[in-house]
Parts: sequence; C-alpha cells; structure tokens
Amino acid sequence: MDYWNSYSYASALERLRQLNPDDNADNAMCQTAAIASQAFVDWDVFNHQKALNNLLVIVGKNGQALAPYISRLRSMVDNGPTRVPERILDVWLNAQRCARRGVSARCTTSLQKHRGSRKVLAPIQSE
Repeated sequence: MDYWNSYSYASALERLRQLNPDDNADNAMCQTAAIASQAFVDWDVFNHQKALNNLLVIVGKNGQALAPYISRLRSMVDNGPTRVPERILDVWLNAQRCARRGVSARCTTSLQKHRGSRKVLAPIQSE
C-alpha cells in the first residue's frame, strides 16, 4: 500500500474505511489492515499502549510480520531497563517519518505536546 510506504498511516486508515469489499476474505484483510493502520497512527502520536493493544488484536495470522513492532512497543510500555532508550529512539524515528511525509508542523505539535512531560521520555523508577 503506497500510504504505508510513505508512512501516511492516517491516510491509509481513511481509505480503508471507505472500502466495502463484497468478499469476506477481502473484508477481513481490509479490517486487519485498518487495525494495523490505527496502531501505527497511535504509535506516531506516542500512544504506545493503544498501538500495542491494536497490534495484539491482529497478531494471530500476522505474528511473524508484527513481532518486531510488538517487541519494540512492549519495551516502551514496560517499565524495564530498555524503556528510556527505546523511547528516545522512537522520538528520533518519528521525526524521520514526519520529515519523509513532509508534515513537520503536525509532528512538531505532537512533540511539543509531550515536551516537558514525562510521557515520552519517562524515567525508569527505581525499585
């Protein structure tokens, strides 16, 4: 899907919602792609838990393809030692995707929303 290749997950989601395939298999594929698109939309706005939850819904038939994404999301959601480095990398990769999409204003707004908060770069609490 061209939208995914250009990291335009919201556009992909919008287009998928417009489709109404007659065939059950095509409909299931569109629903799976829509859930994945929604997960990546959530991820792009740093809603890691919601993104993870969405990917877990469709992991059954797509486990091997989704495994790296689920692993990264889990490391950002869990309170383990990789949480902060993963979130820093996530901000960097998000900025790269935004630059490739040419939507720096939206991405800047998203990052500013989290600047100063501990949502994106939350420290690991000591035990």
